[in-house]
Amino acid sequence: MKTTKKQQEILVEVAKLLNTDEMSVLRLMEHGVFPKPEDRLISIRQISLWIGIAERTIYKWVKEDMFPKPLVMSNDRTLQATKRWYFKEVKDWLDGRPRGTAESLQKRMKKK
Repeated sequence: MKTTKKQQEILVEVAKLLNTDEMSVLRLMEHGVFPKPEDRLISIRQISLWIGIAERTIYKWVKEDMFPKPLVMSNDRTLQATKRWYFKEVKDWLDGRPRGTAESLQKRMKKK
């Protein structure tokens, strides 16, 4: 299976999340038993471990429209409802984050 550079990056990230190698993920995809990496759903715990941000902070960002909204997977309307995010949406959000130190970001914001 031939993949683009972006697909390869996503494949590597999914393999890390699943504690496996990229070839295993590709084999599962080829047999139709595993969604494409960009279509995979991930939990708040997986996101928290991946980006190194507390779950509470991520939920706060969601509430403030600073992070992608999750899919609600159950009919439970409480805070305990099962939620999942599309891997690709989180990866795209992460790729769109500014790079640099807090000081350099403040300087950039002042220029705008």
